[in-house]
Amino acid sequence: MYHKNKKRFSTYLIATHVILATLSVVVILAALYIYFDTRVESEFYEKMRAQRVQVEIIINNRIADIKDILKNLSLDNTLRVTLMLGARTQLKERVIQFYPSQDGVYYFVKKSGGKTYFPDRYSGISEETIDFAAARLPEGKILKVGNRLQLIWWFSAPVMHLKKHMGTVYALYDMTQDKKLIEKIHKTADGDLAMINSGQIFRLNSKDTLVLDSMDLNSAFAKSEFISLGSNVVLSEIKGSSSLFFLSSKEILTREKRRVTFLMGLFSFSVLAVSLIISFFLSRKMVEPLKEMTQKAILISKGNEEPLFENDDNNYWEFNQLSQAFNFMLTNLKDAQEQSRYKELLENVDDAVYISNKEGNIVEANEAAYSQLGHTPNTFFNLSLSDIIPEKDTEIIIKQLDSRTGGSNPDKITLVTCHFRNDGSCIPVEIHSRPITYRGKKVILNVARNISKRLEAENALRESEERYRSVVENSRDGIMVIDDNFIILYANSVLPQILGYALKGLEGSDFRKYLADNNAILTPDHLLDQQHNEKIASYNEYNIICKNGEKKSVKIRANRFEDSNGKVKTVALILDITKQLRIEQEKKLLEAQLIHAQKMEAIGTLAGGIAHDFNNMLMGIQGSISLMRIHISKD
Repeated sequence: MYHKNKKRFSTYLIATHVILATLSVVVILAALYIYFDTRVESEFYEKMRAQRVQVEIIINNRIADIKDILKNLSLDNTLRVTLMLGARTQLKERVIQFYPSQDGVYYFVKKSGGKTYFPDRYSGISEETIDFAAARLPEGKILKVGNRLQLIWWFSAPVMHLKKHMGTVYALYDMTQDKKLIEKIHKTADGDLAMINSGQIFRLNSKDTLVLDSMDLNSAFAKSEFISLGSNVVLSEIKGSSSLFFLSSKEILTREKRRVTFLMGLFSFSVLAVSLIISFFLSRKMVEPLKEMTQKAILISKGNEEPLFENDDNNYWEFNQLSQAFNFMLTNLKDAQEQSRYKELLENVDDAVYISNKEGNIVEANEAAYSQLGHTPNTFFNLSLSDIIPEKDTEIIIKQLDSRTGGSNPDKITLVTCHFRNDGSCIPVEIHSRPITYRGKKVILNVARNISKRLEAENALRESEERYRSVVENSRDGIMVIDDNFIILYANSVLPQILGYALKGLEGSDFRKYLADNNAILTPDHLLDQQHNEKIASYNEYNIICKNGEKKSVKIRANRFEDSNGKVKTVALILDITKQLRIEQEKKLLEAQLIHAQKMEAIGTLAGGIAHDFNNMLMGIQGSISLMRIHISKD
């Protein structure tokens, strides 16, 4: 009856737990639903934006490939000769054979001043399309031929011989015929390319048509990056073409919102169910275990009546009982726990741990301390601190007790020294030493760690650094390390000789300012093969400007790597090829002079032969005239 009149903390705890759990679930559920709903929608549009950028990159890469092929066509020497000779049939055969139409790309050649394209027609494209492209010069324009829509690009490049314009090469690109591009985009992104014409949306992949509600797309895109078409489709504009759009379905967003709603409902139901179960369980099981714990604690204490916790009648009955039990238990177990803790710490570490007094005698140690030095416990505890470490280090450790004051905190010192084994050998160790109070006495706790492997690793690392530094510094080529912003982080001694600057002036500067053409170097991404995601090396020629204004030609070979901190950097090998290029130019000049001299010699020989033959004919004529004179004189 006495206990029933006491206030029970368990009753208030359970009631409070149920009320707070219910309110918390309602508030958290509302906040989480708003947060996740907003986040899911934001992630959907962020994903769509990223996929659209990937599609734009794929399209730009495709157009760049076409331009590269067109450039190669304009530099085709056979094509130049054919244009000079005016051989139309050979010109047509050359283009068809070596630059055939494929994936919606068709190539044409037109002689300078001419009006005819070679080839004049392709089986996959109509003459109307060719005339439209040649007249309008479209860049992603829609053309409707019959019932078929085409998305047309028209590219051109001049064909030059020296400074003379020989003609022009053209490329007509119809994206609707490029199945590889459309399939690649479909695999890359969860969407489709689309064209808009006459109020209808035409999908390039699925070939189906959607009806577009009457709206001003330009004003709509000016307000928002994405336009919702109904409840299931989102439209965004592809940069670089006013007629091309990226179409994505909202099914993923709708499905994700439903999943979030379901999870929130499941979460709230689970939390409420668990809260109710725990509440009922605690109401039945809390009081009895507490009573048992109290009785066991009193039995362990063995009658010690000096309390360490206050027992107040205003407190809950359970807490008062626990206080009384823990007071008895802690009084008797305090010393035992302290001794057990020190013993556990000493025996369960791999480092050597030993305690010495102010006289330098070892009073306590773990097994690792004497086993590593080859001693038994009996022999080890008969040693002094100076028997296992050098005398000077022994003095430093013992002085800690002399310099320590009663009210100050002990300072830890760290020594790199060695332990003497019983066979006289030495083990390099790092000792962390500090004063402590052990069993009421001031002593020194020493923790020694074997650093043999660490020293070996440091020496190996030092030798490796010296070896690689020797290779870099003795290289005949300039070597530098740059970051993604082309800031020179390191340069060897050869690079200042090439550029004419001091080494301190180079390090920390932007390498691009030494280039004759600031746009000549690419971004660091040109060192990465985007298709296979592999790191490759580049080998390109550049012109640089030295400090004295001299322009030099260099070859740069670079590769990307990750340093020990995971940062991506670029190491570049710079070879000065100025003299080599000058020698090659002089060689070409001499070869040209030799060819000219040989031609003049051949012309001289030919002229001498003709003169000799002509002289023989004149001698015959002169002889005949002389005979005629003789006969005329006689008459």
